[in-house]
Amino acid sequence: MRRLSVVTTTLPSARLAHVADPCALWYRFLQYTPLVFEAILHELLASTPGAIGAIVLDQEGEAVQFWAERVFDIGPDGMKAIGAYQGIYLSQLKHICERIEAGPPLRIATQFVNTKILSYALKDGYYIVLIADPGSNEGLAWHHLRSARQRLLAEL
Repeated sequence: MRRLSVVTTTLPSARLAHVADPCALWYRFLQYTPLVFEAILHELLASTPGAIGAIVLDQEGEAVQFWAERVFDIGPDGMKAIGAYQGIYLSQLKHICERIEAGPPLRIATQFVNTKILSYALKDGYYIVLIADPGSNEGLAWHHLRSARQRLLAEL
C-alpha cells in the first residue's frame, strides 16, 4: 500500500502528517466541510440585518449547505429552489457574458416585492446565495456576503 503525505490546515486534525489511505482523507474532508460551511453561513446571517437565509450551491444548483434564521418564512425546500433558480440565472448570464466578451459574472442581485436575493460566484461553478428582506441594506449585505465568500474560497 502506498502512503500519502499530507500537510493541510483545513482539516480538524491539521497536524496529520501521513495518511495511509487517501480515500479516508477525502472522506474526513467531506465530513468536515459542511460544518465549516454551516458556521460561515450562520455568521453571515447573524451579522446581516434582514437576512433570511443563505445557501452554498454547486455547479448544478444543488445545495451543498444552507442555513436559515427564519426557516418558517421560506423553508428548506424554498431555499433550495431559490438557489437552483439563481444557478440557472448565473449560468445564463455567464453564457451571455462569454458571447459579448465581458468576462465572467461575479455577482448578481434580484429584487422582488417581498425579498431580495444576492448571489456571488465562488470557484469551480460554486456560488453563495443570500436571501434577505426587501428593505434590508443591500450595501451592508454585499459587504458581509463578500466576507463570507472569501472564507468559503479558502475552504474550497
